[in-house]
Parts: sequence; structure tokens; C-alpha cells
Amino acid sequence: MTRSRARVGQSRSALYRAFADFGGVARFIRTRRLARMRLLLGRTSDGRRIGQIAFDCGFVSESDASRTFREAFGVTPGEYRSARIGDGATSGERSEIALWWDQMR
Repeated sequence: MTRSRARVGQSRSALYRAFADFGGVARFIRTRRLARMRLLLGRTSDGRRIGQIAFDCGFVSESDASRTFREAFGVTPGEYRSARIGDGATSGERSEIALWWDQMR
């Protein structure tokens, strides 16, 4: 949080007020991490282990990422990855609208 405050030149309280509409700073960060993880899991060309993707997205552990992912999307990261590969995605580069649609189903 200190680095974020320094980058935007705002006080802690100002940042928390600015992120209030997003459910707070922590929720905003978690949402961004989940979106990034979902994108990376959908790439068939990304051979990294799920745990490595979780760490690269800022999660403290694979189990934390898996639990959070399942709560957000209703499937585990492994199930999501298998479904994306099974859908025949070739480049793995799914558009934001396609990802949104998947989330809405």
C-alpha cells in the first residue's frame, strides 16, 4: 500500500475513499489478481504450473489462490484451465468480452 500511495501521491485515507466504490482497496486488488490469473490459465501456450501463475499474480500461496478463484468463479483453477483447453482455444488469448461471458454463465 505504501508503494501505491507513493505512486499516486495520495494519503492512505484518500486512497481508501477512492476505492470505496470498488469494495475497498483489498477487494480491488483481489479482483485484479483473479482477472489476471483467469487470463493466464486460459492460455494454452502458458506451460507454467498453477502455483507459479498464482504467485506471479500476487497470491501468497497456491491454496489461497485456489480457494479465492473457486469462490469467485465456481470452479478450481485446474478445472478452469482444463475447460479452456477443452474448448479448443488455440491462442489462449480470449477477449475480455469472452471472459466476461464465461463469468456470467
